[in-house]
Amino acid sequence: GSVGGYLRSGNRLKEEELREVVSCCLLGLSYLHNKNVIHRVPIHGIVNIQDIKPDNLFISENGVIKMGDFGLAVQLEHSCSKRSTVCGTSLYMGPEVYCDGAVLKSDVWSLGMSVIEMAEGKHPLASCTSFQVMKKVCDGEPPSLSSSEWSSDLVEFVKKCLVKDVNRRSSVEELMKVGVVVVNEE
Repeated sequence: GSVGGYLRSGNRLKEEELREVVSCCLLGLSYLHNKNVIHRVPIHGIVNIQDIKPDNLFISENGVIKMGDFGLAVQLEHSCSKRSTVCGTSLYMGPEVYCDGAVLKSDVWSLGMSVIEMAEGKHPLASCTSFQVMKKVCDGEPPSLSSSEWSSDLVEFVKKCLVKDVNRRSSVEELMKVGVVVVNEE
């Protein structure tokens, strides 16, 4: 099943489990980004941008998290390329997607929003309409994790993911060096 299904069943992730999920996501995104691929899926024949979300993170029998539902994953010409198609799962779209189009670091925003949802059991903008989401993402302060419930490493990781200026936002490779990442020595 998916991490999203696990959460909807009333389950919560402990921080150690969340770190495992984040680590698996970063490894998958690193592979995709090294090939200049943005994770995307189609909806109703239209290309959907940024679909890194708990419903597209699948739990294998041995507990490994795998990203799925690639649909029309798109390969960019180079790492600075942008995609101008603007439609998709708005809850996970970064501010740049609304204005300039998706870039590789747009997946990082989606991951940050997903981490908040996985940590707190619901998306921070779940009660908003698509228009309200766009306004909050573009004009408001980025959501954050409660520092009282989570380690400073995890809070800082989310903060690095949700930097509004995509040029200042951490890349997947930079995030892999943060204290949140679990390195499995097997």
